[in-house]
Amino acid sequence: MLNSARKKASKAGFKNIELVEGDAAKISFPKNYFDGVISTIGISSIPNHKEALRRVMGNLKKNKRLVILDGKLFNPPLKMFNPFIKYLRWSKSWDVNKDIINDVKKLFKNAHIEEFLCGLFFIITCIKKD
Repeated sequence: MLNSARKKASKAGFKNIELVEGDAAKISFPKNYFDGVISTIGISSIPNHKEALRRVMGNLKKNKRLVILDGKLFNPPLKMFNPFIKYLRWSKSWDVNKDIINDVKKLFKNAHIEEFLCGLFFIITCIKKD
């Protein structure tokens, strides 16, 4: 994935992107380092996702944005399909027991959540205020 991202960034002429491989719950960056953080089907795969979110909060500059696209179990009326989610290709590393939405709300009081496909996917957008 990093090689693909490097190629795309190079092709687009982006010079202000740094791609790093590491455990998001352990990797260190200076405080207030990031202008923005995007996670796409990633937070649910991090074993210690709460620590990763805390690090994002500390590393994000004031008034800058965190955006998360991830998944969770279906809401009613499609709740009966939840046992079949484990067979989906993208769900192999996904931990359905995490409550990412509430974990983000605890850190970012201004979190805005949009759900799609009866709640199976969600986008969280929040801005670091302090």
